[in-house]
Amino acid sequence: MAEVLTQAEINQLISDLSQTTDTGKQVESEKSEDKTTEKSKDKSSSHKIKTYDFRIPEKFSRYHIHAAHAINDIFGRLASTALSVYLKTKVDVEVASVDQMTYEEYSKSIVVSSVNTVFSLEPLTGSSIIQFNLSVIFTAIDKLLGGPGWSLAKERELTDLERSLIEGLIVKVLSVFKESWSNVIEITPKIEVIECNPMFLPRIASPKETVLLGTFEIRIAESSGIMSICIPYGVIEPILSRFSSSDLWSSKDKMPMDGTSFSYRKKLLETLPIPAIVELGNSEISLNELLGLKHGNVICLNKGVYDELEIKLMGVSKFLGRPGLNGENIGVQITTIVEEVKEDVFFNQVDYYGA
Repeated sequence: MAEVLTQAEINQLISDLSQTTDTGKQVESEKSEDKTTEKSKDKSSSHKIKTYDFRIPEKFSRYHIHAAHAINDIFGRLASTALSVYLKTKVDVEVASVDQMTYEEYSKSIVVSSVNTVFSLEPLTGSSIIQFNLSVIFTAIDKLLGGPGWSLAKERELTDLERSLIEGLIVKVLSVFKESWSNVIEITPKIEVIECNPMFLPRIASPKETVLLGTFEIRIAESSGIMSICIPYGVIEPILSRFSSSDLWSSKDKMPMDGTSFSYRKKLLETLPIPAIVELGNSEISLNELLGLKHGNVICLNKGVYDELEIKLMGVSKFLGRPGLNGENIGVQITTIVEEVKEDVFFNQVDYYGA
């Protein structure tokens, strides 16, 4: 005779069946969740996700960044021409990137082996920073002193003489920076501090303030490095409304976006100053004669009274002429054009940096 289940046993059997069904559903749901997670991972890997901090909103719009990139592109082209003439070698300055970040992030990114210059942009309030890698700086110094453009194998701090040379280079770069911003506002950059150690660099903005950072790749002779310009938001906030195409590119005498204007480059070259020197003559004396020189002594030169004088442009002999008067000023009349003679020049490089 078959067993008859009691009511308690029937309830226990129903409870066991319901638990088994729930477990099966849970396993199926876990499998579906795993599939969904894998799909989301595949989607996230195919798309680049940028972290956005709502506590520090981006103050520069996409259009502001585009306009700043265009201004930096003009600056790079002008700087290439101006520095090539200044250093008497081929210099290329190209825009690498234009970004916005907090001043704290920028401060942490400053490398130790760099030259940092704090400068003002009158009539705008506040200060900005322009930074050069030391490799580029030492290459420029070597070119300014007549070398082939060598850099240092081991970087070190600048001497007082090197600082004075670099100050002239930075003044030239800031004058180009002024020209590149002339369609937006007429500014007058002024150097405040030149500092090689980032630890002693004065703070130009609060840590959480947004800054506009333009990064450039600069190549001098065989050396290359990075130049960057950091402008806090508070400095250019009053002129952000001028960042429009009509304001920036309406002037016909400014450089176009494509940079192919031959007339503009010709105009820029025609305004560059070229030193002209008239050499009266030269002579050689001994050290004993030099020590014995007194007031009233006469040094005989290698030129006669009626000989033509050499006229040099940027240290190269280009003309011959005769001295005279032009009104109340002393002048020289060009009589002969010196033919260019191509010669191979050999010299020994003096390592003034030391061993």
